[in-house]
Amino acid sequence: MNSMSQDQSTRLLLQIKDKNITHLRVSDTKRDALRVYGTLSYKLNVCPYCAQRQVVCNGHKTVYVRLPNVSERTVILILRKQRFRCKACGKTSIAQTPVVRRQHQISENTRHAIDKTLIEDRTMRSIADQYNVSTNSVSRRILALGKQTMPAYDGLPQTLCIDEFRSTSNQMSFITIDGQKHDIITILPGRQTNEIKQFFLNHYSLKNREQVTQVVMDLNAQYQTFIHCLFPNAKLIVDNFHLVQMALRALNQTRVQLMKKYHPNTPEYWVLKSY
Repeated sequence: MNSMSQDQSTRLLLQIKDKNITHLRVSDTKRDALRVYGTLSYKLNVCPYCAQRQVVCNGHKTVYVRLPNVSERTVILILRKQRFRCKACGKTSIAQTPVVRRQHQISENTRHAIDKTLIEDRTMRSIADQYNVSTNSVSRRILALGKQTMPAYDGLPQTLCIDEFRSTSNQMSFITIDGQKHDIITILPGRQTNEIKQFFLNHYSLKNREQVTQVVMDLNAQYQTFIHCLFPNAKLIVDNFHLVQMALRALNQTRVQLMKKYHPNTPEYWVLKSY
């Protein structure tokens, strides 16, 4: 295999799309990890600090980047990054690549793979071992994702829809969504009255809660006791789903009671039983 085809095969295998990374070479001389050597270089015309056009190449800096595993083997990219120096201001800079963030050692593909794994029921230790990173790195990804998905408690919609659902370990949880946009407002692990009240009282001001004019819910008497306390301007609305569900349940109970009045051998019994 010539050097060009080997470079292309390595690029496809490791999902390295940056064309500025060249001279890829795989070394399998050690048992612990696959080592991939490459060079990152490109032409830099303007200094990022002083904007002068007096930039020259000034050697290389070698960095070690953790890539996603291949066939359960750890993969380390040993990358020679081009160093630049500006003759005008004297400052230096290093070539950058979308493969890995500036001053990071974990590739973007590895970070995305860790993010996908976080939805699984696994320990941080097992995830860290799989991707050859520390548990602190996994913990930092959890914190970073948490900040990205943290809701902004700066207002409430006019229509709130509330309900309960069965979540983990057969536990009943509480959910609230925007009645117009269908966006999730919050999901609480429990459905206790005090837990729900404390969430809205601690996260939303009275002015925010007064914006709610409709609360759509089922006929759960528990929620009716504190809805007006939390949302003083809201009207309670029973959603259509629970109304239809109640009607079907009542109709089915009536059908069964009527069916039991007939002998099992009669046509009336089998007609009522079939429907």
